[in-house]
Amino acid sequence: MKNATLYRHRNAKSLCLVPAFVTFFPPRRLGCFLSTFLLFLSGCASISSPPVSSTPLPKAMTGAYTISGKMIVIQSSGRSSARFRWSEQDGTFEMALWGPLGVGRTMIAGAADYAQIKQGNELLDQGQPGAIMQRQLGWSAPVDVLPFWLRGQVAPTSAAAMIKQDDQGRLLNFTQAGWSVSYANHVQNAGLWRPRKIDIKGRDLQLRLIISQKQPK
Repeated sequence: MKNATLYRHRNAKSLCLVPAFVTFFPPRRLGCFLSTFLLFLSGCASISSPPVSSTPLPKAMTGAYTISGKMIVIQSSGRSSARFRWSEQDGTFEMALWGPLGVGRTMIAGAADYAQIKQGNELLDQGQPGAIMQRQLGWSAPVDVLPFWLRGQVAPTSAAAMIKQDDQGRLLNFTQAGWSVSYANHVQNAGLWRPRKIDIKGRDLQLRLIISQKQPK
């Protein structure tokens, strides 16, 4: 470092490289100066950047919640569709998927850190939700934040960006946790605007949900 001096404090076990102007202080007062200087630097480092968005978000809906409709899964290998029903209460969820006439009904149930997948009464897999969905369905969704997204809300558990609302304050899109979420066709439900169409896009997966029923309990 230019204009710097090596200095050994009387209680230090190693040499420190300090700016040259510091050596103008008498040794007795140098320790006090360095302590004050470091506190100043730590105060500067603690200044945080402003939040991504200060836009007020729609009022959150709480309590048990159930929606159903059609799910379209779009991947690079192609697309598939199924009927679905999602219900949640007290931090747990159940998601049922089935084909025409209820064929191949699959149930995923659990919480953010553990779930089971069953087909009929047969247990197919259990463990971390994303991992078992990938193994059994060929795709996975972030079930830790999905309950908020399906309600038309930004999850409070992580930062979100690119938040956009319409002139009525209805949430239109945002990005969060590496996913892009967009909403359309809002309807009022229990005095709140809720989307009837939800698009959730990840790096190699898109889920499109067409909601036919949305029922807070």
